[in-house]
Amino acid sequence: MPLDGRTLRITDLFQSTVLSTDGVGASAVWPALQYGFVAHVAGEWLIVRWTEAGIRYHHGRAVPESEVFAALGPGPEKAR
Repeated sequence: MPLDGRTLRITDLFQSTVLSTDGVGASAVWPALQYGFVAHVAGEWLIVRWTEAGIRYHHGRAVPESEVFAALGPGPEKAR
């Protein structure tokens, strides 16, 4: 799949069904039955989901675990 001049490799196709939601009106935000795929190249990831109501793109990059822990700080068990 081409994206900004690069070709991403589609690795997963999926269908998902929302079984339950929390909050007022949460189930009305996006239909329960969704289709999608996951694609990536060189640490960049793209997740695409679609329904009869529309399409959503989520684009990001892989982050090393150490950077995630550094950004979030110590967990509650480490802070004691």
